[in-house]
Amino acid sequence: MIPMGEDQYHVIVPRGHHLAARASVTIADLDGERMVSVAPASNVRRMLDRLALDAGVTLHHAVTLDHITLVDRFVRRGLGVAVVPASMRPEDAAGAIVFVPLEPPSLRTDIVVCHSRERALSGAAISFIDALKAAFQAAGANG
Repeated sequence: MIPMGEDQYHVIVPRGHHLAARASVTIADLDGERMVSVAPASNVRRMLDRLALDAGVTLHHAVTLDHITLVDRFVRRGLGVAVVPASMRPEDAAGAIVFVPLEPPSLRTDIVVCHSRERALSGAAISFIDALKAAFQAAGANG
């Protein structure tokens, strides 16, 4: 395994939302908020639900989607707020959404590349891994 970094989670909210001006958000700040979420079987949702349960927070999953890449579209339309990994930070040329760090206790995912120890990495594979590391660093993943 080759570590790429640690992907921290953030909350995305519509511009003008009461959490948009905050420097950071805690899981307790999401208590009672309308959430735009991914399916309960996804790792992201399971981690988020566990964090909320441990903190005694009730999350209101108002919209549930199959793909995390769709979440920002629903947030832009004001249908709720969402928790996403930093590497999934959506493009937002119109400035319709705000990306706020989720602070302690925060969610994180270790990002790694798995490969066979029995085979040497090709030059192309090494270049690809270097590009991945650069992309994760640019997205805010620590590594």
